[in-house]
Amino acid sequence: MYTNTFLNSKNGLTKIQSAGNQRYVSNQSDLSNLVGTSETTRVTTKDNNNNNSFNQWLAGIIDGNGCFMISKKDHCSLEIIVNHHNIKMLRYIQNQFGGSIKLRAGANAYRYRIQNKDTLIQIVHRVNGYIQHSKRIHQLHAICHKLNIQPAMPMNLDIHSSWFAGFFDAKGSIYLTSSDNPKLIIQVKDKEYKNIHEYLKTFGGQIHFDKSQNGFYQWSIQSFTDHIAFYNYSKNHVLRSSNAKRFSLIKKYYHLIQFQAYKPNNIHHKAWIYFMNKWNSISELSILYFIYY
Repeated sequence: MYTNTFLNSKNGLTKIQSAGNQRYVSNQSDLSNLVGTSETTRVTTKDNNNNNSFNQWLAGIIDGNGCFMISKKDHCSLEIIVNHHNIKMLRYIQNQFGGSIKLRAGANAYRYRIQNKDTLIQIVHRVNGYIQHSKRIHQLHAICHKLNIQPAMPMNLDIHSSWFAGFFDAKGSIYLTSSDNPKLIIQVKDKEYKNIHEYLKTFGGQIHFDKSQNGFYQWSIQSFTDHIAFYNYSKNHVLRSSNAKRFSLIKKYYHLIQFQAYKPNNIHHKAWIYFMNKWNSISELSILYFIYY
């Protein structure tokens, strides 16, 4: 827990309050689902207004694939960019807040944007105190100052934090190595060490540095115990990306592995082939390293 720092906003400095004392709750009523992709103002659902799990998940998505921006004309906005496989995840967010979704020119990715001031204020209240990425914190606090909102420093993460699910939806992947001797690997990649180290502290595993793509850190877990622990976490903290489909197959994978069903002469090999066809029908996501870092 963080104590108050900074001074009042008269001199351009903003008081930052402990996140534990500041959560956003609204009594506004539900609206029907939003249709279309145009910039639209909408009131979010009551359930999600009161759902800190959703707010933490949203903060994780923003930390991984989002950006708070202030234009030269002092207009505030939020953007989130995801791989085209995750367009449904953007539509889920759009159904809560409105906003626009557009295909990025020259990229196999979609951009979600919120520019409406009232909606942006609501989003800032939701994620204030949950954002973890150092650059995203700076962006958020700049937006808070512009919108006259008291910023909060990030809360400590633990096994009960849905932030991990959101950041995994943005930066995580799950895949199998060669089917001749298959191994299941769950991993998260990011250029900021702090974000990756949070996974290590909470879920175990290992971290290594990859110097390709200008360098990034990679957290991974490869043991049965760690996989099941993270699988159980995902049951309580919903994954909303395409990763969720492969997570649903983890127990089936280990059921077949114990019989060595991957071996061609095994009596269960047909079940393994069926499993692999289902696994491979779920396209592996390419991580968008470049966006908003």
